[in-house]
Amino acid sequence: MRHTLDFLADLQLIPDADCHRMRWLFDAEFPFRSQLEAADSLHVHVKVADTSTLPDDAIVNAEGRPENRQAGYVKYAFPAGVNVIFSSIPVAEEDRLPNAQRITRPVLDHVGFDLRKESDSVRRRFDAVTEVAARNGWRAVGQGGGARPVLCCHTQVNEKRWAYPPSGFASWTRPLEFAFAPLLVTEASMGCDLPSIDPSAARSRNVRRNRRYRQRWLQRAAHRPPTLDPKAVLKRLPGNIRIASTRERQKLAPSRCARKG
Repeated sequence: MRHTLDFLADLQLIPDADCHRMRWLFDAEFPFRSQLEAADSLHVHVKVADTSTLPDDAIVNAEGRPENRQAGYVKYAFPAGVNVIFSSIPVAEEDRLPNAQRITRPVLDHVGFDLRKESDSVRRRFDAVTEVAARNGWRAVGQGGGARPVLCCHTQVNEKRWAYPPSGFASWTRPLEFAFAPLLVTEASMGCDLPSIDPSAARSRNVRRNRRYRQRWLQRAAHRPPTLDPKAVLKRLPGNIRIASTRERQKLAPSRCARKG
């Protein structure tokens, strides 16, 4: 993995500071070491200005095999069990905030641990993410579970956990993703469940407010009667009935003086 990261840093596709911090993930003090050991692979998600300008030939020559390529999104699989994802589209709730801050790209969005085996042992380690996070001062948010998978454009997975480091934690500053069960890739887009914003972030209130507003809007839209086309209404009226014109309605309406008297 270190060779892959150094290669991407040489191409200026990952900031040097992020490459240096990623070494901490393999440190003995890393709190999620049990989940790391159970992972089949890791993925590094990097936000870039434009995926169409990536040096694709250089990445392929370095044994990076494109696995999933869509508009604004591409995933390369490297032999060391490291998948590198580049995106130039919104990939998190914070990206869609009206006052989202512009950041210099490329920038590391998150690192993910892919726990693909659906064994009892792996399941226990996945379920322990929330407890491990709380014990070490991290914050955890879940996605999916049960009959509701987590959708991500052209992929889906059964369930995810997101862990956010403590404020001011120098060793690591970005979210960690833990995905459970095999990854299903489809040709058609299946929607996108964007990762939640850090619950401690001040902007998370705006995200929750926008989410509630969208849910209420969808509920109202589902029960709103369809808009009637006046021409279609006229076609359904009997021949001896017609809708009064605006001028006729004004003549029939009582005057303001009459209403006051």
